[in-house]
Amino acid sequence: MAERHGMPSEDALEPGEEILALAMCQPPGAIERQSRRPIRVVTTDRRFLALKTSAMSGRSKGEVEFEIPLRDIASVDIRRRHPVATIGVPVLGVTVVLADGRAMTLETSGFGIKKLRNFAKTLSATAQAVDGSQYGSLPESASEH
Repeated sequence: MAERHGMPSEDALEPGEEILALAMCQPPGAIERQSRRPIRVVTTDRRFLALKTSAMSGRSKGEVEFEIPLRDIASVDIRRRHPVATIGVPVLGVTVVLADGRAMTLETSGFGIKKLRNFAKTLSATAQAVDGSQYGSLPESASEH
């Protein structure tokens, strides 16, 4: 079978699981530091996946680094900022907050902004629609931040 660059491997997906959106992004602050640690993220109809990605090439062999069931996502927040270090180039940040209050932020700039924004909108809509969704139900400690 031909390698599907940037896609989860066949054995990483559950039977009948459908890929809805993909994006390449960076951890928070990596763009300002000009460091390269790409993260390839995938939304399926059941899960949010992060794929193991080579820091050198940015390629992924499709192995899952971590996964989060969509029902555990409480919110997806999108923010655009203009850090001084990027000399006016906007950075888009997406924060995925889990029902237990833990959060993860992903960022991109340049041509990746549209792709990450569409990814975040798909993730949000799918997380809200999945059976057993906890979307919008943040614990007290998380809602105070």
